[in-house]
Amino acid sequence: MEYLIPAEVGFDLGDSTTFFQIQSVLGDTIESFLPESSLGDITENIGIAYDLRESKVLIDEQESNLNEETDLLTGLTDSSPLLNSELGKTAIRVEAENYTNYFDLTVENEGGEYRNGGVDIQTTSDTSGEYEVSSIQTGEWLEYEVFLPHEGGYWVSLRAAGQGDDNYVVSVNEQEIWLTGSGDKEDWQTISSVVPLKLESGKNTIRLEFPSGVEGEDLFNLNYLELSPAPFLSSTSEPPVFPLRIEAENYTNYSDSTDFNEGAPYRPDEGVDIRYTTDVGGGYNVGWIQQGESLEYEVVIPEAGKYWVNVRVAATGDDNHALSVNGQEIWFTGTGDLYEWQTVTGVVPIKLEEGTKTIRLEAPLDTDERYLFEINYFELVKNPFSDSPVEIKVEAEDFTDYVDLTPWNEGALYRPAEGVDTQKTSDVDGGYNVGWIKQGEWLEYAVNLPRGGEFWVDVRVAAPGDDNHALSVNGQEIWITPTGGWQEWETVSTVVPLKLDAGINTIRLEAVTGTVGENLFNINYFDLTPVDSEKFSEVEDVDILPLSRSL
Repeated sequence: MEYLIPAEVGFDLGDSTTFFQIQSVLGDTIESFLPESSLGDITENIGIAYDLRESKVLIDEQESNLNEETDLLTGLTDSSPLLNSELGKTAIRVEAENYTNYFDLTVENEGGEYRNGGVDIQTTSDTSGEYEVSSIQTGEWLEYEVFLPHEGGYWVSLRAAGQGDDNYVVSVNEQEIWLTGSGDKEDWQTISSVVPLKLESGKNTIRLEFPSGVEGEDLFNLNYLELSPAPFLSSTSEPPVFPLRIEAENYTNYSDSTDFNEGAPYRPDEGVDIRYTTDVGGGYNVGWIQQGESLEYEVVIPEAGKYWVNVRVAATGDDNHALSVNGQEIWFTGTGDLYEWQTVTGVVPIKLEEGTKTIRLEAPLDTDERYLFEINYFELVKNPFSDSPVEIKVEAEDFTDYVDLTPWNEGALYRPAEGVDTQKTSDVDGGYNVGWIKQGEWLEYAVNLPRGGEFWVDVRVAAPGDDNHALSVNGQEIWITPTGGWQEWETVSTVVPLKLDAGINTIRLEAVTGTVGENLFNINYFDLTPVDSEKFSEVEDVDILPLSRSL
């Protein structure tokens, strides 16, 4: 069994009296451990060798009672850069000087500390750690081998200090992290990756390259790097951690009114305006946001369900502003100052399927103000009633009345003698969908409810092209944005719940916008979810009429 650890790391193998430490030594294989007397019987059962050049600890189990891999994993202490006692739920720190391979433009260690070789190492001036890699120049690189307990996504943070105010690039497994000089090589800052790295369980190689800067010039110093598990990108069997927080500056696509970054401390070559944030926790925020600008984020959703959206914003004055999140507007009042932050929440949760989903933030409000507000981050909080069995699904093809602009069924695979156009769907649950929907057409459904109350309405739609369309649900409009194709499906929701009575209710879906005669979108089904789910524990009491289908 192999575990990568650096020098000066302690193991606790389950017995509080049994603790040993690998000594930090410059040289080859080390086979002696201090204090020898503290190892007791464990050294008789486990053969251990440490090779500094390869930074490996080889643990050879012979007749030890530590037969489970997790027994050793849980024994790693908080000082280890690999794991802590909670199996990687917190950041995994790797000291910069504990590289396993490198390329350096000099043949000597100019700092003269810690280990021999060409990498320059000196005592660090940072608040934590003992050494730092210094005098980093363009073209050099460092590699690290890290053992991880689970595959998944990991945010990468680097602790760095650079003189001046130039911008530099650090490539982490070919993903670029931008660093702006902090003014002094003793002024330390933490910079982070734009998106998490996908890493495998077991041994991973992390490669840091330094491709920017003037050749032959010392750029910056590096203290350590940290890998923080991103729970919504993890494939572990452990339950995901909520809320899911997404930093505003870690967008994957955007539309901005300018082609330059106003603040430029992070991602300086792109158009989104970023500055150091004044909010608690530090880091960056997106600022100088203007009407019509948008940001998109690729988020891996661990569980299908409904998610409340919380957005951390700041805005001058006391005007009202709207922020659209996947088409749902969140309204908030200015905080009076860009240094005053508040958290605002969507009126209704958004429905998200499991897997990679796009979250789009847009400033839609038409105003003469140049700058509207700033965003630090947003969070997705799973609605505790998302998985309630009381969600009532109504298939689009099970209508009880309709108006269609053609007298025939274009697809003709279901209820072929009627005018509503149906076809086979490629959506996740299969079956049929209503297609070829045009402006002015409508569908009605009779739903028999055992009790009255308020219901959220979620409609499963697909729409190609570039235009937005409005679908009216009992007079309340839901806006449909393009999904990418006639069989590329997304869920759109009402802004406020519908009030429905006990007994038979008529739900009417109508296409109210679009060019006359043009096919607009497809509908697979819609869901009714009671706001008060406790009243609807018996789904069997709900009838969707008609119960007999015309084929």
